[in-house]
Amino acid sequence: MVEIHTVVAGDTLSEIVMKKYGDLKFLRKIAELNNIANPDLIRVGQKISLPSRSDLTAGSSA
Repeated sequence: MVEIHTVVAGDTLSEIVMKKYGDLKFLRKIAELNNIANPDLIRVGQKISLPSRSDLTAGSSA
């Protein structure tokens, strides 16, 4: 299941990822899945897809 987060003022991708997954190791993957070239640059109103932790780790060797 995918959760959609709408960015509000003050949000950072790092904080969103930490709140959802409790681990920044997913930051790069979430940025890639959402076509975010620079994880430090997200904008208010932007919709960010946050798949389940199991979906992110399925098939990975990590």
